[in-house]
Amino acid sequence: MERCQEVRNKTSANPIEPRAALMKRQATQFPITSERLERALVILAYFIEQDGDVHLSMYEKFEVELAELRTKEALKDRAHRRLESYLNDGGGLKAIR
Repeated sequence: MERCQEVRNKTSANPIEPRAALMKRQATQFPITSERLERALVILAYFIEQDGDVHLSMYEKFEVELAELRTKEALKDRAHRRLESYLNDGGGLKAIR
């Protein structure tokens, strides 16, 4: 009996840790993009039509992520345009040094 418990403890040390490592690896392999979120929202919309409210929370989460990602992309774009404008106006890198 003790041997069974000992084996069980060794095999189930932390079943969540390998899953977390897998998710982290997948996150780096498949970065979150607005295109992927848009596709996911379409798929979730289909599931909501088929299954009802069960997928609404995930749909809402993805909508929020998409809005945040678009805001971040717009901010980076504005920063890039500002730097480009400064460099094109002959500012060089004086402001940076």
